[in-house]
Amino acid sequence: MRSTPSWGGDQEAPPPSRTSTTRPCRPGGNARRPDRPAPPPPGPFTDVGLGHPHTLYTRHALARVLGQRGDLAAAKAEYRAALDGQTRLLGEEHPHTRSTSRTLGDLLRRIESQPATGIGERRPVLVALQRRRQSRRV
Repeated sequence: MRSTPSWGGDQEAPPPSRTSTTRPCRPGGNARRPDRPAPPPPGPFTDVGLGHPHTLYTRHALARVLGQRGDLAAAKAEYRAALDGQTRLLGEEHPHTRSTSRTLGDLLRRIESQPATGIGERRPVLVALQRRRQSRRV
């Protein structure tokens, strides 16, 4: 006895679905076209260097974190390095360059407004904690 296919007797087989895993490969398989260069191998040192936009963005972000943690001298150095690179690469009128310049200006005003104790903005917090501890001892 002859078994009939699920799509019905003597009819042609239905076309394969788009989600079929048996799609034919393009001629030459999945090899890259010869007119396009091969991508760089994955790794930490592919085309990202000190002048790459992603590196400059990372330096800006690092400077922001350093400033939030109170290390204003290191934040200033990172902002300046990021600003120099952005000015060279992107130009003075680029939004990222202007943002870094504005943020560096804010940081410099913050540094100028601080007392010369070297503790930075944590000083008022430390003074308040010391007073609190002293009041508990009495």
